[in-house]
Formats: sequence, C-alpha cells, structure tokens
Amino acid sequence: MTAEVSLGLLALGTCVGAATQRVTGLGFALVSVPFLVLSIGPREGVLLANLLGLCTCVVVAVTTWSHISWRRTLMLVLGAAVGVQLGARASLAIPAPYTMIVVSAMALVSLSLVGGASTRVAHALEVSAAGWRWQSRVVAGTISGFMNAAAGIGGPAVVVFGKAVKWPQTSFVASLQAYFISVNAMAIATKGMPELHRATVVTVVTSVAVGVGTGFLLQRRISQATALRFTVWVAALGSMAVGIRGLFLIA
Repeated sequence: MTAEVSLGLLALGTCVGAATQRVTGLGFALVSVPFLVLSIGPREGVLLANLLGLCTCVVVAVTTWSHISWRRTLMLVLGAAVGVQLGARASLAIPAPYTMIVVSAMALVSLSLVGGASTRVAHALEVSAAGWRWQSRVVAGTISGFMNAAAGIGGPAVVVFGKAVKWPQTSFVASLQAYFISVNAMAIATKGMPELHRATVVTVVTSVAVGVGTGFLLQRRISQATALRFTVWVAALGSMAVGIRGLFLIA
C-alpha cells in the first residue's frame, strides 16, 4: 500500500467517524478503527483509536460532568481493568494478520448491536442484570475493556448493559465519558503510545476538524436515523476490508 493510499484511508476514516459522532453521538470508533487498521496496521491503529477516544471523551466530559453516576461507573471501570489487561495481552501476542481478522469480527458484531440487535439482547438480559446488579456491571466492563484494548471498540458492550438496566440517557451518556477516559487511559498505559509520523498526525488532526465541522453542518439537514444507517454501512465495508486483508496476508 502506497503512502498516499494509506493517508487517504486514514483521512477518510477519521473524517467520516468524526462527522457521524457529531451528528449521532456515536460511531467514531466503529467507523475509524477499520480504516486506521488498514492504514497504519492493527497495533498502531487500535492504539491511535484509544488515544483519539480518550481526547474526545475529555472534551465531552467537561460539559456533562455533573450528570455522571460515579457508583455505576466505578463498577464498570473495575471490570474493565481486568478486560484491558487481557485484551492488551491478546493484541500483543496474536500475529498482525490474525489481529486484523479479530478486529474485523469484533467490529461486525458491534455493528449488529448498533444496528438494532442491542435492544433484543438487552431485553434478554434485563432480568439477570437486575438480579446480579454490581456483578453485571463488572462483567459488562470486563467485556468492554477487552474489546477496547484488543480492537478499539468497547462501546457496544456497555450500550447493551445500559439498556438492560434502563440507565437514564443523560446520566448514561455522561458516565460513558468518565468510563472511556479511564478505559482508554488504561489501554494506552498498558500498550504504550502509538508511534506516528508527522504526516499521520497532521492528517488525523485535520480530518477530525473537517469531520466535526461537516457534522455540524449536516446535523440539521439529515435525520439521526439516516446518519446512523450511513455509519453502519461505511463501518461494515471497512470492517470487511480489514478481515479480507488479514486473510490475504495469511494465505
């Protein structure tokens, strides 16, 4: 892959991811991770996703701090502390082509949850989540932490948990910022900072700025449902491309 194509994929993923995040409130990791992995490899791509996720959550948390449910968040973080360690070890131990396939599979499963399956799964877990309380938070955090460290995509697991326990939306969104600040910080502390060239840094910063600006302009022109469908399709294509590339590298 040429440097121009690599930077193009990087710009596409971060720009579209930032735009969809601005319009729908989610989607940055789901859209950007496959393109980051294709562009700079599975290890650096996931690390960059962790770093960008950390920065994004810090910015959002400034305006949502008063709505954070610290008790629930702490239980999720405790579970994630275990999951991050397992996910980080898995990402370092598995060869790059196989990691790409794992990232692809996790992304596609996550997309199925975002696409509507999360409500059905949450309904199925609703009774057990109510019965297990703090244990369910720890389990959700462990799964989310593992997926976040291994593939950069830890949101769907806690989204399902939030729906299962009927977590109020305002508090849930605010608490997720504190949760992912902790989880992404743990992932970076465990795996280290990504090694990025200057061109990569410039491309990412510029693309995120353009994406946020584009999302701001589109926010009043398209519905959230339309934006979410677009997000799912773009992320699905990117995820399948990552899996196919991993298979070709193995063959």
